[in-house]
Amino acid sequence: MKKISKVFPFSKFIEKKYVKSREKETGHKNIFFEKIGSSNSSREERLKELVEALQKQGWTLKEESNNDKK
Repeated sequence: MKKISKVFPFSKFIEKKYVKSREKETGHKNIFFEKIGSSNSSREERLKELVEALQKQGWTLKEESNNDKK
């Protein structure tokens, strides 16, 4: 038997079907399903894109003080 080693991403159809089924199960509208980077993106780039996407959705960031950073 041949071993499949590649991971295949969801197709758009499966992605939409999954979102619809989760909305039906929970009763909540999915408002955040945005791509925030690729597998080639660095951790910092993905984090920056995530913060920007959250801010577009109305999230606000509270500033960290120097005491909180380790």
